[in-house]
Amino acid sequence: MSTERTDILSLLKNRLDNGTLTELEKRISFLSHELKRPLASAVLSLHTVKDGYLGELTDTQMKVITSVARDLDRMSQTIKELLDDPRKEGGK
Repeated sequence: MSTERTDILSLLKNRLDNGTLTELEKRISFLSHELKRPLASAVLSLHTVKDGYLGELTDTQMKVITSVARDLDRMSQTIKELLDDPRKEGGK
């Protein structure tokens, strides 16, 4: 996980009592799981278009699609990190 997100998580842990932190972690986990499936579908569809399976793209279209693909890949990685972090801390 990036240093910035780790620092924010550490700050939250230091400022919240254990019950509040546990509830926050549950909500983040729930939201991450709910976002994971539709995001994966969007990423797959976008890469299908980007890789030319539905026809060739113009240079302008390719630039836009590449930018969106990069953003979605980054969001997917963030969600993966959010879901993996509690498992690492719990020794799972």
